Formats: sequence, C-alpha cells, structure tokens
Amino acid sequence: MPLIFPGISTSQQLFGATLRSEKFGNPKLASATEVMAYLGDVRDWAAKANYRTAQSIITVVEKALDKEVYVVGMKNGGFTCFCSDDPQRGKGVVFFDMKASYSLKIPDGVDATTRDPKYKADKVELHPYIAFLHEFGHAKQWIENPYLFDGNVLTTRNKESKLVEVPWFKKEFQKDLQTKIKDMAYAKAVKSAQKSAPPAAIVPASGPAVAQSGPPGAPPPAPPPTSMGSVKRATINAQVDKDLKLQATRVTNPQWAVRIETDNLIRHEWPMCVEAGYPKRNYSEIEISIS
Repeated sequence: MPLIFPGISTSQQLFGATLRSEKFGNPKLASATEVMAYLGDVRDWAAKANYRTAQSIITVVEKALDKEVYVVGMKNGGFTCFCSDDPQRGKGVVFFDMKASYSLKIPDGVDATTRDPKYKADKVELHPYIAFLHEFGHAKQWIENPYLFDGNVLTTRNKESKLVEVPWFKKEFQKDLQTKIKDMAYAKAVKSAQKSAPPAAIVPASGPAVAQSGPPGAPPPAPPPTSMGSVKRATINAQVDKDLKLQATRVTNPQWAVRIETDNLIRHEWPMCVEAGYPKRNYSEIEISIS
C-alpha cells in the first residue's frame, strides 16, 4: 500500500483528538504537498550519499503490501512519534515536526555521588532527516512484526500521557488475541501429546497377523491420537497453562516499549548515524527544540 499524505483538513478529522490533546497543544499542520516535498528531500539526501539504511527504511514502508502509513507533518509547535493501528487496525501514522531541531547529548562520565550520567556542555546537532527516519523505522518495525506493537498496547497501563486511545483497541480485540494465543498453545500441546503416545500395533498388509497383546479376543491397542478431542484434557490444559504463563512473561518482561526503541536504535538509527557520521546515542540522550 502507498504512503498516505492526508493534508490539513483530513489530519484534523482523523487525528484531531491527538493533535488537540493537552500534551501536544494543537500544532500548526503542514499541507500534503509540503509533506510529500519533505519526504522527497529525505529520499534525495539518502540516495545522493548512498545511505543504504535510510533507503531501506523508506523502501519497506512505501512498498508494504498489507499496511498503510499516514504521514502527518507539522511546522510549528509540533511533535514527533509513530502510532500503530491508528486511525484503525492495519493503518499507522507518522507524526513529525518538520521545523524542529534535534541535538545529541555527549556522555562525560558518571557523577561520583549520584552515579547519574554526566554530559558535556556542548551538544551535537542531529540531522533532522535521521530523526524523521527514526519514526519511519518504527513504521518498518510495525510492518515487519506488528506483535511488538500489539504487546505494547496490551501491557500499557499508564494513561497519564492523555493520548487518545487507539479506537480499535477494545475488549473484543483483547479477547480475540488471547483466544489466538490459547489456540496456539493448545495445538502445541496436542502435537506434544501425539509424539509421546505409544505406537499402535503393526498389521502387515499380507501374511500372518502379528500377535496382539492382551487376552484372546481383546481389541487391539488404540491408535495414537489424531485430533484435539482424542488427547487427555488434563495433559493439554497443563501445557496450555504453562505456555500462557510463558507468553505473559514475554509480554511483560521487559516492557514492549523498551524492546521497540532498542530494536529501532540498533537496526535503524545507529546504522544511519554511522553512515552519515553522527555519534550513536542512547534513547534519552536527545533534545528536541520546537519553534
């Protein structure tokens, strides 16, 4: 699916609650033409210097087959982030302030008393196109592995940011996702039980019958289970419970937001910084100046 440039009026209709939230304060929006031109400049910058990571990010997001990504640009008092499955399931949105500036804090050891990191007075300006493609990197992550973002939504408990809740995320989705998880665990348990079942007696197609165990006239041993209903429920349920507990551990330890940001830095932002000659930062070592 192509990228979508909604422009000012459509952005206000689709994302108005987010744009007008207390956190972001109704920034001035850019037109669709301005946003498309900005992306064109980013693409030319990456192509001219042959920044392969940047080109790869743009290509994956532009050519996604089953996802659509809106790009909402701002140019006064805006913000920068990516939201998955917004405004609806299967669609995402990159918010980006095209007039903001970005600077990196340079580590300078650790405070001897507090053990907090110290930073040098001087900062390094980060190219805004790298900051822009950081958010496109999140879109690429979502396209490649949407479960990262589903897990983040499932385990998000802090609503203090007052961001608008993703419309599709309701109890029905939670129930659907948990049902799918349980079905996968159930199928895994059935497969495990089938492997551990005793083999059936072998009866040749021709020739003398193979002696059966048990008293004369007793039925042959039952064949191994071939469906969910033929496996002992207690065994399956125990395995399901175990798998669901493991799934819960994967969802909550560590938080999905940490995984998402770390993966994005390692696979996208840091390679771009190396290619373009900028220092690599930890997640919190950036400052954004809004005009």
